[in-house]
This record gives sequence, structure tokens and C-alpha cells, in this order.
Amino acid sequence: MNDSRLSGIDPAKLQMLFSMSGQGASKSQNELMPFLMAVAARSRQNGMTFTPEETNLITEVMKQGKSKEEIARIEKIRMMMRLIK
Repeated sequence: MNDSRLSGIDPAKLQMLFSMSGQGASKSQNELMPFLMAVAARSRQNGMTFTPEETNLITEVMKQGKSKEEIARIEKIRMMMRLIK
């Protein structure tokens, strides 16, 4: 994803997100929460955190060009991630 708005975010964070996104896309609803919890734990272990501003920006970029269903899934994942914190 080449969006200039993401230029201020650490490339390691972006790489992790793209990797997670690719792996999570094939997960069922039942598999998604354990997957997200594992990703969050790994990120914390590696000292990787996201500011609220980074999270909002990344989410908005991810929604561009997506269907209503895909946007709803992105928002659902975002809400799940908030619960994990």
C-alpha cells in the first residue's frame, strides 16, 4: 500500500500490519480472536505499540476502495483489538 499519509509510520509497524492482514484474511470468525490475541502479544513482546493517531490513520487507509462488508469487517477487527489491549 503506497499511501503518502503512511509515510510517518515506522516501516516495521507497517510490515507487521500487512503480514497480519494477509494471514488474518483467511481466518474464520471463530479463529480471528485467538489469532488477533497472538498477534497483539507478539507485538507487545517486541515493544511495538501504535498510537491512537496511527491506528486511526491506518484504519482509514485500509478502508479506501473497500465494500461495505469489508469496511464492517475492518471495524469489527478494530473493536476486537481494543478489547485485547
